[in-house]
Amino acid sequence: MAGFILGTSGGVLAAAAVYYTLSTDLKRQTAHLRDDLRNSSHLLSSSFDPQTPPPAASALVGPSYPREPRFSETLRSRWNLAVARAVDGVRTTDWAAATTALVDTGAGLVQKLGGEVQKDVRKVEGKLAEVGREVKHVGEEIVERVEAAKDGKTLPASTPVRGGLGEVGGNIREESLTGGPVALVKAKRTSEGAAGRLV
Repeated sequence: MAGFILGTSGGVLAAAAVYYTLSTDLKRQTAHLRDDLRNSSHLLSSSFDPQTPPPAASALVGPSYPREPRFSETLRSRWNLAVARAVDGVRTTDWAAATTALVDTGAGLVQKLGGEVQKDVRKVEGKLAEVGREVKHVGEEIVERVEAAKDGKTLPASTPVRGGLGEVGGNIREESLTGGPVALVKAKRTSEGAAGRLV
């Protein structure tokens, strides 16, 4: 009897072990075949539609959540957009009209500056002519004094010459850096100091 129980229980255990081994092997092979079938169907569908990228392996596992783009991706997309806009702007620009407008603007600027420079040149020429007349006058006076000194004559003291360069001659101690006599500058400062302005 003991042999019968031991034999039966050994047979049941052997049958259970075979059943367990076969069922786990069958589950493993089924999962493997399912993955192969999924890959085959993806390869087959991607061969007909090559523009769709294959899904990432991480996308097949677990729920997918929308994520914020990384800084480098945002920077790259904005840079590409700016470059595309610049290229489109260059491509659509009417370069003949832009060149004509630039030449017209440059010509107007040259004419305006030329007119102003000519006005300034005329002013400087006028000042130089005035200074030249004063220098000629002073030179004539010096020549007259030298000739008078040769003859032994004395002439009255020279009068200060007023010209384009300010006061020439006179007493240096009574002159100021502003070109006028010290007394005149002092009077001007006192009168303007009351009004709140200083020279």
